[in-house]
Amino acid sequence: MRSHRKGHYSCDFCRLRKLRCDRPLPCTNCVSRGKKCHFGPVDVQQQQKQQQPDSTAAPPTLPSPQPSPQQAAPDQGTLLAEIQALRKLTQDLEKRVIQSTSHQADHNGGDLSVPASSSGPGSSPVDMDRPPSSGQVNEVVAHLERVSMGQSPHEAIYVDDLSFKVDCIRAIPRVRSYTVQSSKPARCVWLPRHDETKVLLGKFITNVSYIHHVVHHPSLPAVIDDVYRQISGQGPIKPGHLVLLLSIVASATYVWAPRDGVGREDSLFSSSAQANAQTPLWIKATHDVLNAGQNGPAPTLETIQGIIILSFLVCNLEGVSLRYRFLISTGLLLGRELGLHRIDHESNAAAANTIHAEMGRRVWWYLVATDWLLAARYGSPGDGVYQANPRQMMVKKPRNINDVDLLGNGLNLDLPISQPTEMSYFLQRVRLAEISRRIVDQYHDSMAVANSGGLSYHAQVMAMDAELDKMIHDIPSFFHLDSYELTQDLTTSGIFVQAYMLNSIIYTQRCKLHLGYLAARPNNNPAYASSRETCLKAARQIIRAEAQLERAQHVFVLIRLRLSGVLHGVFMAAIVLLMDACVNGTASQQDEICRGEAAEALRIIEDARSHSVAAANLHKSLTQVLAKHRARQQQQQLQQLPILGVPAPLQLGASPDTATPVPNIETPHMHQSRQDPLTFVANPSSQGFARGGLDRGSPPVGAIPGRLPVPVVNSQPSPNCNQLAWNVEELMDLDGFQWDDLFSGIDSSSYFSW
Repeated sequence: MRSHRKGHYSCDFCRLRKLRCDRPLPCTNCVSRGKKCHFGPVDVQQQQKQQQPDSTAAPPTLPSPQPSPQQAAPDQGTLLAEIQALRKLTQDLEKRVIQSTSHQADHNGGDLSVPASSSGPGSSPVDMDRPPSSGQVNEVVAHLERVSMGQSPHEAIYVDDLSFKVDCIRAIPRVRSYTVQSSKPARCVWLPRHDETKVLLGKFITNVSYIHHVVHHPSLPAVIDDVYRQISGQGPIKPGHLVLLLSIVASATYVWAPRDGVGREDSLFSSSAQANAQTPLWIKATHDVLNAGQNGPAPTLETIQGIIILSFLVCNLEGVSLRYRFLISTGLLLGRELGLHRIDHESNAAAANTIHAEMGRRVWWYLVATDWLLAARYGSPGDGVYQANPRQMMVKKPRNINDVDLLGNGLNLDLPISQPTEMSYFLQRVRLAEISRRIVDQYHDSMAVANSGGLSYHAQVMAMDAELDKMIHDIPSFFHLDSYELTQDLTTSGIFVQAYMLNSIIYTQRCKLHLGYLAARPNNNPAYASSRETCLKAARQIIRAEAQLERAQHVFVLIRLRLSGVLHGVFMAAIVLLMDACVNGTASQQDEICRGEAAEALRIIEDARSHSVAAANLHKSLTQVLAKHRARQQQQQLQQLPILGVPAPLQLGASPDTATPVPNIETPHMHQSRQDPLTFVANPSSQGFARGGLDRGSPPVGAIPGRLPVPVVNSQPSPNCNQLAWNVEELMDLDGFQWDDLFSGIDSSSYFSW
């Protein structure tokens, strides 16, 4: 009988592991694994004899196969040793491919790169059926896959790509310059002198950093020293460090105030205007390095820190513009590339208690909180949409700890929330962002529920307001501004400024939540009255916080005029109080407009218009809307009067000599005080008419007894009355005031609650 069974051609190890064996012996598989290659062929003739039938004997019993030592189940320790050796090889390979992800020497911490693992924190029934070593095998496979698909250029930015030059900050040109290196043009990136940069760093830490606080202050001098050492050595420069340095310089020049050493011989700038004029230069330089770094090494944590600082500056210059939203989205993207969304995954346990990891938590939570706050800005391009899903994150909140305490053994310290630290405002901002995210989620849910006959939208608004009210009552005592009324000593501390910012951002959010019900009268729906009162109360709280800050004479009083995001609450409060005074105004509202919270808000806007683009835009919008509606009011009144020898009133805008145009705030003299641009009335000395309809004096010359006097627009307000408030007061009884014009103005400026 002919046998059709073919012999095998694999060694024992390859047959056991079901691998393709390449003979002759020893095969490659055994050599790479350090195994002894053994080939034991089966005796075909013996099998044929066993298969031949024997007529005189009983049917033969088939012998059971006896496993050879090589065919036995491999020892568990041997498998683990192989896995560990393979893991070491992959780690070495990964370090060679991605050299820029190793920051342990620079940051005193471990690498935050997270190996993708298919096993989660918990175990499933499927995991129970797997051998104990399968999780480690999957981890190694994931490492290899990530290395094979995630390769990136690892060349640093050399002087051939960008040319770095250092000079006195006053001598740095304000236009882009180029040079020729290696027979090709290279863009020049200018830097201040080393000593000047240290002065700007101190300005940044003192007046700006505590607003976002995503950097470790004690580590910044070493970063700056490293950049200048690399430039002086004409070697490769770390783009992340350079982005961070340039963003710090840009922020410091933007908030440079007249009192910052101006007039001294050792002062960096001759005036605050000179410092402010350099801000666009540093913003462009930061963008140049960011764009050049796209083709360079993998991003670093310093890159994202610089993006956050730059985005805060862009927000105050442009509002929530496309460039600002692009920077925030870029920060989130790079954060995910670095694995910041999984810092506290079990695979990163070894690096969890490092300064680098703690800064990563701050960076990630700032970006996430900003993303959620942007989603709650109704009417914006990103209305109701956020990118960071809390279910897809594994990051703890940053510790409530000061930067100096992070050194040494402070990494295991986490102070209670009731104790003030440099991170107190940061953590409360995150909490407000979480409420904003729930507001966005509930808003979409309420639309679906309302369509199905569930709770009304106003009921959902009141439920959302309850969360904000609970937060107001739960914040620590040092965040209540009432606690600073008793003594002026505490108002000089940084905690007082944090309290001011937190109260402003909370009440601004609350004001926006109820803004739609401000013009609703009780006869429309009695339930809306509570929303109107809440909106007005929030607006008054914003103005009271501003007044308290000015009474404290804190240095932040001048800085805030250049921060449109900080002034956003004042803008909202001014419109809310004016809208209520005109729509629901009574006789007592005249005094409110001239001397109350509304007048205070308008005064702040007038003071800030020469420092802030957003304030100037809103001031201009108020001016134009009031002028338009005053002209309409005059035209309506003139139609009711017979013209009997009374000269026609001067028309608004009839001659450029009769009005002072709104100043261009982009001029170099934007820091100087200007004449009030709201003087769009004629010169009183040339006309001599009194204001008609509101003054309590004698009627103007030519007025007809028993008739309405001729309205004249050339009168002057009382010395105790705000100029802008006086113009609004004249329109209190005007029907059909188009408040949408003002809200469109504030939307076009796109202010943002920081």
